[in-house]
Amino acid sequence: HGYLTSMGLAMGKNLDREHHFLLFTRKWVDGHGKLGVDPHNRFPILSYALIGATVSKCSDDPVCEMDRGRILMLLFCWGALVLATLMLWEISGNPLLAVGAALIAFSSYFLQYYNDMVFNDVPALFGFILVLYGITLFETRGNLWVLWLGTMLANTLGWQAYGALLTWWVHVAIRSLVTVGLKGWLGDLIRHRATRTFVMAVAWGCLLLVFNIFNEKQA
Repeated sequence: HGYLTSMGLAMGKNLDREHHFLLFTRKWVDGHGKLGVDPHNRFPILSYALIGATVSKCSDDPVCEMDRGRILMLLFCWGALVLATLMLWEISGNPLLAVGAALIAFSSYFLQYYNDMVFNDVPALFGFILVLYGITLFETRGNLWVLWLGTMLANTLGWQAYGALLTWWVHVAIRSLVTVGLKGWLGDLIRHRATRTFVMAVAWGCLLLVFNIFNEKQA
């Protein structure tokens, strides 16, 4: 918890114009005087940009940085709780059941321990549940804008949302095979929004990778 919090704060502060907006954990100098940096995960750009903005007025005061960073993480955690409640409400139609199930799920030891860790894991949880909520709205109401906007946002918070999208795509592929049959299966799957959304997410992720690789070379 403490190690990742300090690492997250460092990466958030390093994500600036001076360092070419590169996500890295540390700078180093070898025995020959060569300078270098250690790049980190290239996806969660928005998570660390928000961390950096949150602690920017702390004047390198570590207590201030940790306090503000933890408040930001708690806001993401509470946001994930709200999204989980809305998703369960949409599925069950029972608001009390949705609230109760979401509170029980978010009362686990791991969520209570890690909910204020200043790293991209908590924003990634928010993004993951946002994508699940978007999938739920599409399946129940045909609503697409939450899914697509949520996918774009989630992939800037962390790569974990790909797990939700891939699982949905596999489910749609199996469902299509059962309902349409082998003859029209491929065409039906290609036209489905799950395929288009997954392709869009992969393309967006590739752009994020190219952006960070370019910044790494500049640095």
